Amino acid sequence: MSTKPFYDRNAAFVPELQDVEQARAELLTPGTRYFCVTDALSDPGSLSALELGFGSIMRARYFASIFGKFEAADISASVLLDGRDAGFSYRDVNLDEGWPFEDSSADVVMAMMVFEHLFDPFHSFGELARILKPSGKAFVNLPNVGSIKCRWDLLRGRLPMTSTADWFELRQWDGGHLHYFTVGEVRRLAAFSGLKVTQIYPVGGRLWLKKLWPGLFCHEISYVLEKA
Repeated sequence: MSTKPFYDRNAAFVPELQDVEQARAELLTPGTRYFCVTDALSDPGSLSALELGFGSIMRARYFASIFGKFEAADISASVLLDGRDAGFSYRDVNLDEGWPFEDSSADVVMAMMVFEHLFDPFHSFGELARILKPSGKAFVNLPNVGSIKCRWDLLRGRLPMTSTADWFELRQWDGGHLHYFTVGEVRRLAAFSGLKVTQIYPVGGRLWLKKLWPGLFCHEISYVLEKA
């Protein structure tokens, strides 16, 4: 299987939001994947934003309504839209290759549950650092294989599942995840690429517990990164 059919098949499993209002509510709710964007940005209307691997049409439409400039990029963009009018600027981009964006061109870059699907994390973080403005912020959501759940799975001789429980039945190996991350390795990779992790947002419930020790209790984490 070549690259695009692999990603197109994975895109078919991404659930869509009902409408733009649901997308707005999601961004305002602590513990959701995208809450970090709302919490960390006070004036999105003055910023240019890029979402990589956008996944949801409704969420992308909402971003187009709040950012001064917004563009989405995904190798499966045409598949996700399926002939529908996007309502936002987008392009089909293979993120495993050189990203077609200028150096220091984006105030905001969002890549939520994307980098674990790409071939080379060093390339992904390097390109992220390249296109982010010196004053910009990047929001990157990643599964945490260091979570207590994954450690328990390994202790029992099982694959540390970082996607959906029915991945095997779907014939989608761990949700199409190609790489695993821990908090420490994300920090290390960011530093190597000229970035720094400035904030960590736990995802899911029991936030009070996850904030105590994100590396152990978080199965999924949204990171805020800036230029080092």
